[in-house]
Amino acid sequence: MIRLAKCFVRQLLSVLYRVGVSGMENYQKSCNRVLIIANHTSLLDGLLLYAWLPETPTFAINKDIASRRVFKPFLYFVDLFEMDAVNPLSIKSMIKYIKQDRKAVIFPEGRITTTGTLMKIYEGPGLIADKSQATILPIVFEGTQYSPFSYMH
Repeated sequence: MIRLAKCFVRQLLSVLYRVGVSGMENYQKSCNRVLIIANHTSLLDGLLLYAWLPETPTFAINKDIASRRVFKPFLYFVDLFEMDAVNPLSIKSMIKYIKQDRKAVIFPEGRITTTGTLMKIYEGPGLIADKSQATILPIVFEGTQYSPFSYMH
């Protein structure tokens, strides 16, 4: 049932927004301890990762975003790792989590692009990957920056 729903979402988004995904060809080659990083072009990015990834990884998300009521129905379907941007122990907890041979998704920009290009990349994901000795799997989405769910005008 979940595979069918994922396939439907992939087809729908591909048709509506001409979504292109690169980097997925390396997913099967990656080991158990993986930090998946993706560009953040729209509010659809989490849904895209959920639909395109063969398994459901844990999503690292800012606790303030996770507490918004508008996102609650969608967050029910995935495993969350809530992070506090001002608490360094959050990063330490994520390192411990990934060291248990887990896969996690993080958006290294920390926010949705307003220019269509990459925003500032923060150090946190690099530190997490280094300290947890995780493989970094970059995933790039194209097309959603032109959707009504992006911040571009």
